[in-house]
Amino acid sequence: MHFTATLAYDKALLRKAAFAFWRRSVGITFPLVLLCFSAYLALRAMTARRDWPWGR
Repeated sequence: MHFTATLAYDKALLRKAAFAFWRRSVGITFPLVLLCFSAYLALRAMTARRDWPWGR
């Protein structure tokens, strides 16, 4: 016998699956490091110090 199955996905289910995959593959570490590094760069830019990242 030959059977045919049709699967229907809605956008909400695909969005949840993509987010779950991203969360498992990237984890919490990458966004946390990105946030901390961005805050560090913003702080360095606001203090007007001219060290290595901006030249002398």
